[in-house]
Amino acid sequence: MKILGEALKLCQPINSNSISVHRPRFCTLLQLNKSAQELAAHIGEVVINKCFCTRRNPISISAADIYLACQLEDKRKTQAEICKVTGLTEVTLCKVYKELQQCPP
Repeated sequence: MKILGEALKLCQPINSNSISVHRPRFCTLLQLNKSAQELAAHIGEVVINKCFCTRRNPISISAADIYLACQLEDKRKTQAEICKVTGLTEVTLCKVYKELQQCPP
């Protein structure tokens, strides 16, 4: 099914509510400042509005947009710290992060 879905370029709609539910909790646990939280939220909105096709779950997307925001804001949050809070593996975070970087502006 996975191969067939990729071959047909099928995508699943992303539920913005489920992404926005997780992000504030993760940001609080990571003690991110307001500007990093707002940037992560903006990245999440861009992902949703551009119909970013992914098989990723909302927690993975939330974690990746937080990590990307931390990189852009020059905050010192490692993948390991974010994974500890979100329950993801570093491999998953890295893959979704790379997908976000390839998303068209």
